[in-house]
Amino acid sequence: MSDLDELRAVIDKMPKPVCADLTPFRIAAADADAGVVRLEFAEQPAFRNHVGHIQGGFAVAAPPTPSLPASASSSRRWPWRG
Repeated sequence: MSDLDELRAVIDKMPKPVCADLTPFRIAAADADAGVVRLEFAEQPAFRNHVGHIQGGFAVAAPPTPSLPASASSSRRWPWRG
């Protein structure tokens, strides 16, 4: 199983918090040896300001999202597996 497939399988088994609906994403790539996970976020029209651009606060809030999957993938320690 590839790093990407393993990470997707583990995350798919996790209970999804309600807040996850606010920032839907897909795991586009994973390299456990490098400790790198690339996520692609879906654009959310509700996050746009009056001129149609994504509000800065939402753009700043998104980057921490991959930190747990990246660290768990590189260590292969899945804290939510029990």
